[in-house]
Amino acid sequence: MFQLIVLIPCTGRLTKKVATIVILIFISIIVLLVVFIIMRDHQKKQELARVLKVAKIQIFSIGDIRAATENFATPPIGEGGFGRVYKVRLCIVLNFRRLHSIFMLM
Repeated sequence: MFQLIVLIPCTGRLTKKVATIVILIFISIIVLLVVFIIMRDHQKKQELARVLKVAKIQIFSIGDIRAATENFATPPIGEGGFGRVYKVRLCIVLNFRRLHSIFMLM
């Protein structure tokens, strides 16, 4: 990704100062990149939470879905490209697909 090649002769006090400054600048850049990545990830999570709130999307845990389908014992109402489609009743009637195991590994 990044390559830093510094050719510094081993003589003189000035070269040690230059080497120290170069190393400090390199470390500072690395720290700034890490902070930027952490801030970007945090902003993405906040944006997702905002979208879910505005769209009034509710996310159900696998435990809730297993309870509603009696551990997928209810017969499926169909099958789509991603897996079987079940009809369950929670507080509202929902249709959802149970993904094939190959998609659950991603």
